[in-house]
Amino acid sequence: MQPNLSIIVPHKNDPVRLESCLAGLSAQVESGDEIIVVDNGSGDHARAAAEGACWRMGARFFSCDRGGSYAARNVGIEQAKNDVFVFTDADCRPAAEFLPSYRAWFATKRAPAIAAGPVALVPRRGGRFNAWECIDRVYGFPQAEMVQRSGTAMTANLAVSRAAVEQWGAFDARLFSGGDVEFSRRVSSRVPGGMGWVPGATILHPTRATRGEHLRRMMRTHEGLERLARQAGAVGATKGTVWRAAIGRPSARWKQILHLADASLPAKAWALVCLADLRLARMRYKARLRRELDLGRLAREVN
Repeated sequence: MQPNLSIIVPHKNDPVRLESCLAGLSAQVESGDEIIVVDNGSGDHARAAAEGACWRMGARFFSCDRGGSYAARNVGIEQAKNDVFVFTDADCRPAAEFLPSYRAWFATKRAPAIAAGPVALVPRRGGRFNAWECIDRVYGFPQAEMVQRSGTAMTANLAVSRAAVEQWGAFDARLFSGGDVEFSRRVSSRVPGGMGWVPGATILHPTRATRGEHLRRMMRTHEGLERLARQAGAVGATKGTVWRAAIGRPSARWKQILHLADASLPAKAWALVCLADLRLARMRYKARLRRELDLGRLAREVN
């Protein structure tokens, strides 16, 4: 028997793309499914617009007073009625077989289970990718590589059974970034068969098209990983062990930029310059993280 799904979407100040996401999801839900949107600190206008979009699309709307998308996802889990939780983000759009693919995969499982699907990046303004988008194409969402190397996945496209959450817990609400890595690794290391891969469950995600977007993502990611490393250090693990276990050994993928078919040669050449700039910024930020005692202050700056 195929399971009913609870689709959980955190939202903050992005009601236009949320409505597009909900439109795609509502076209795929079946009787017994539910879509849950949890607002996480939007301004009054955006919150009202998001609530209106939920009303039009038949989604349930909740608020989370605690900061962070993982805290919001936990609110969604608490409110969910069904036995399979599907997570995505408000700025994503589901491909045509997103929910049917997860429904069919979980129908074959009789034990706690967790699975992920592909994240396909689409250009922000249509047409070809600019330099910053080229970087995102190669480095931004290595979902298949994460699943294969470390049994982890991003919550832009992640699904888990209620039984798994009940046994091994929900997201760490203290985290502003890296919570998906921590959660998926914790669960996939315990469920029979580990992390599943559902190739038909594709999510479409807009690319990061500016330097500022890349920097904010880099800062969120490394703040979250540093927090995980410090938590693990309290029980004797080294930082290097935690980072490698969380995301796997990083691979040199920069040559893939040169082979992108949907970007011009000048855009690809400029992307390599931009990539060097980002790596320098990352080195400086990681040095700052090592000196910072209050990671929460840094998290508030970039969330």
